[in-house]
Amino acid sequence: MSKEFDYVAFAKDFEATNGRPPTADELDNAQWEHFGIKWHTPEES
Repeated sequence: MSKEFDYVAFAKDFEATNGRPPTADELDNAQWEHFGIKWHTPEES
């Protein structure tokens, strides 16, 4: 199984990069992508 997702580290990196804290949706998507699941719309595929 993969390493546990680190919300705090992700949030700090995200804020350093984007100048704002991540939204709840961005945190949720990042957690799923950490485990290899990427959500997309049909237009993106």
